Amino acid sequence: LTVLRPTYICGPGDHTDRYSYWPVRARRGGQMLWPGDAAHKIQIVDVRDVANFTIDTIEQRIWGTYNLVTPAGQFSMGDLLSDCQALTTAEIEPVWVPWAFLKNENIGAGSSLPIWAPPQPETAGSGMVSGERAVARGLRNRNTRETARDTLSWWQTLPQERRGAAMKAGLSPETEARLLEDYAKSITVG
Repeated sequence: LTVLRPTYICGPGDHTDRYSYWPVRARRGGQMLWPGDAAHKIQIVDVRDVANFTIDTIEQRIWGTYNLVTPAGQFSMGDLLSDCQALTTAEIEPVWVPWAFLKNENIGAGSSLPIWAPPQPETAGSGMVSGERAVARGLRNRNTRETARDTLSWWQTLPQERRGAAMKAGLSPETEARLLEDYAKSITVG
């Protein structure tokens, strides 16, 4: 029996928009809300790496349970921002908004701020899952910038109606603008 446990599956074909939100939103430029801080650890896995490892487990009869993730502790929200910035000519002004403020505004992880998990006890280790067992059996994690680049390329192939519609995950432009405005006021007053 083989059990594959991927984290956030990313890359071309991301119809959930959980990962796509970040590079697509970054391409719009301007002030951009980023949750927590740049050092906050996250983990993803490219769909193509999941597919390759799945085929390998079948063909090579690899048994066991495997976490399919980027290496624990080696990818952060700041790295995701860097990947996004490298792929666009738009000027991005990242605004790191602390969890306390987001929580007070009833904005959490999940669909509003996908991939990111707030720093609270029940999600404390979410960016530190070990995928070493899978790597030892042949999982290859491609460079995260390649995932971001190929996701944006794929996004551009979608019909205009889909690209122009509200994304299925992430903040709407209106909600993001309101949060950025409210956060700016809170740090001016505070």
